[in-house]
Amino acid sequence: MERKSFKKVMVIMLTIMLMMGVLTACKKKPASQEKDSGTIGNVNNPVSEGTLKNDENSSSSETNNKNGDKGGKYLNLLNKAKNLDNFYSKVTLFRNQQTQEREVWVKGNRIKTGDKGDTDQQRVQYYDSDKKEVVACNGNSGYKMELGEEEIERLKMSVIWGGLQYEYFSEEGFAQIISEKEEDFNGIQCVYIEMKTFENEVLKIYINEEYGIVMKYEHYSRGGEKVGEFTRQLFEIGKVTDGEVEIPEGINIE
Repeated sequence: MERKSFKKVMVIMLTIMLMMGVLTACKKKPASQEKDSGTIGNVNNPVSEGTLKNDENSSSSETNNKNGDKGGKYLNLLNKAKNLDNFYSKVTLFRNQQTQEREVWVKGNRIKTGDKGDTDQQRVQYYDSDKKEVVACNGNSGYKMELGEEEIERLKMSVIWGGLQYEYFSEEGFAQIISEKEEDFNGIQCVYIEMKTFENEVLKIYINEEYGIVMKYEHYSRGGEKVGEFTRQLFEIGKVTDGEVEIPEGINIE
């Protein structure tokens, strides 16, 4: 494989890793939903082609699942997170029996993510939804790749929801709410929801009541084994500067 092609594959892999969050790479549908759901759109209407900015006025009463009004209530709460345009998070991901720490900076239409690879060298990705591109940097080297609208929207959703699938609340047959309560998480008031999927897997979710952002998300197999976890260890609003999401000078971008 040519060097340039190899780098492009690596950028795609990094993008997919972020978009997957915890478990979205294994996304399945119940038998009743085995059809093409189209592009990612409003969580209130997953098959729509509307953009994120136009989703806020959609009515969650259109949900047609066993969760009824509860599903609509939590969709409205999750939608609040789309209004966040400046925040920093430090997160921990657990997947495939491996744990990884990641940092996320969001300011306007730009997102920066950072993690450490096998060599313990910081890997940083700069996403710009206006330019529809990502620049992946490792040391002083960088590679630029264009992103499609769907990839950008998936990216944004993974940053605020940590891999949680909106279909659990919005579509019939995906999951059912079995318990809910208000609970503190790391000093932040959250709503705690426990759900059971159509495959009898268990989800445990903490959603920030003020901002609608997912603080913690655990996924257990039908046998009770933890197969994935997303934990937002730190969450800060309004502190990200332009300089923190801009590509620094001296990076050799191909």
